[in-house]
Amino acid sequence: MLLLKRTGLVLLGLLLILTIIVGILLLDKPSTPPIVNQSGEALENSIAQIEFIDIGGIPQWLLIRSHNIDNPPLLVVHGGPGSPEAELFRAFNSELEKHFTVVHWHQRGAGWTRTGNETVNDYKIDTHLEDVDEIVRHIYERFGEQKVFILGHSWGSVLGIRHIRNHPDLVAAYIGVGQVTDLTESEQRGCDYIQAQAESAGDAQVLAEVASFCHPPFTPEYAMTQRPYLSRYKGDMQELTLPLLGWQMFSTEEATLMSVINLARGSIEGVENMWDELMAINFFEEPTTFDVPIFFVLGRTDYQVSATLAADYFGRISAPCKQLQWFENSGHFPMWEEPEDFNEFMITEVLNLKGCQSN
Repeated sequence: MLLLKRTGLVLLGLLLILTIIVGILLLDKPSTPPIVNQSGEALENSIAQIEFIDIGGIPQWLLIRSHNIDNPPLLVVHGGPGSPEAELFRAFNSELEKHFTVVHWHQRGAGWTRTGNETVNDYKIDTHLEDVDEIVRHIYERFGEQKVFILGHSWGSVLGIRHIRNHPDLVAAYIGVGQVTDLTESEQRGCDYIQAQAESAGDAQVLAEVASFCHPPFTPEYAMTQRPYLSRYKGDMQELTLPLLGWQMFSTEEATLMSVINLARGSIEGVENMWDELMAINFFEEPTTFDVPIFFVLGRTDYQVSATLAADYFGRISAPCKQLQWFENSGHFPMWEEPEDFNEFMITEVLNLKGCQSN
């Protein structure tokens, strides 16, 4: 009887803890702080708000921040698929809010757009592109019909490069960070890098392990196995680590426990549902003529999405003007690995198209 009583108390305690956790998660909604002057008052003509707008038939999440709402709009198209980056841009790149009206968008299946739309599972690239078209037009019309700067990171660069080719009219310039080009070849180069590093280190065990899976056909299971080896040899980030990124993420008011859950779910579902389409991407086989200025920001040691392949592709691009900027101490995340230099580049080079060389 005493044992049953103790068991009952333990179960009751676990149920109480579970109830508290669920309650916290349900109440765990994001917020964003106002932009204030030295007196702590909201800065005149600033904007700092979170909103949902109807895009593609579902409510989609936007975070909009700027010290001056008249600043040129900058749409940040995050990576993944399914991996929002607004919190980390807030942690590392808030300086941009002084010069741009920065708009972060959680794509379908990702972040807070995923919450409340869990049954929406249209993960096709074309559907995402239709969403981009709507959001760019929304931003253009809302912010004084100013043309929109578009920053696409990793998977977001797939959407960015295709959008500017098909719909250049409302775009001021495009910034491809960790630009995707040919993902199958990119994965092969990532494998070659791991093998070269393992050979250099004399790590026979890693060489044997990598040889067993690091070859076509590349699958989602392959990617889950390959990425830790890539991290081991700093082929994704040089000095940053995932724990450090997590720490920085939770330094912002926008980050919540539910943010992490959404990030994990969205990333897994996005890759699983879109992998075949992603592996079919080869921009070398698509038109390379564009009607907007183009900037590529590449980390010198990016082997998660091959930087050397992106540089080759950049050389084939025809645009009104274009510029490639290498970040020597970065991998796939130069905006967070070298944030001060990245912010300076965006403000001094991109904003005024300074240094953008005409074709």
